[in-house]
Amino acid sequence: MYFYPIEESDTASYFYKSITSEDKNGNAIERVFTKSDQLVRITRSSYNAEGRFNQEETENYNLSGELISQKTKNTDNGLFLAKYYDKGTYIGEALLTVDRTYEITKPGSSDVVTTEFNEFEPAPFTDKLIWQKHLMKNLSYPQEARSKRAEGTVIVALHITEQGKLEKIEIVNPVGSEKSLIEEVLRVTKSYKGQFLPARDLDGNPIKGWLTIPVRFKLS
Repeated sequence: MYFYPIEESDTASYFYKSITSEDKNGNAIERVFTKSDQLVRITRSSYNAEGRFNQEETENYNLSGELISQKTKNTDNGLFLAKYYDKGTYIGEALLTVDRTYEITKPGSSDVVTTEFNEFEPAPFTDKLIWQKHLMKNLSYPQEARSKRAEGTVIVALHITEQGKLEKIEIVNPVGSEKSLIEEVLRVTKSYKGQFLPARDLDGNPIKGWLTIPVRFKLS
């Protein structure tokens, strides 16, 4: 997956550009490009009449133009089905279920493995509660944001290495997000000392990958 890289000197700056258009049915289509006009993501938003829910269909590409993932997400409840690829080869899929666990399937096997984490994407090494406790203990509502009555969800992306180390931190949605909220999320994320579980390829080998974490700010 690809996001909006930030600079320490300006947490709201980014190097990718987004173009939004509509199809003939009025559904939104967002395309994200690099500065050199390389397409890295397409997101189509629509209403699923059969299932009666709003959905997003997202395709992510690497800088060589190869498809790396396809995700269909129910935006009403957050559930999704994602398929993953490595150098053009399908390596498996993950279904996020209503009990917030993942059902993992891989080619060549009829087994469905239920797990707490999506092994195709990085995840905290231990229980998710550790991250939640870290947020509860350290996250503050910036006074600047309070003064502006600013609310919203800041989505932070962590690039995790094959060794499970945090290599890079980026903000997915800097445009439209309050700058002081972004800075607070970055501060708290950088102070997190927990370990991470790297993503894995078809053979079970650890690979680099992105972990996205939403952080919501809401005034009482």
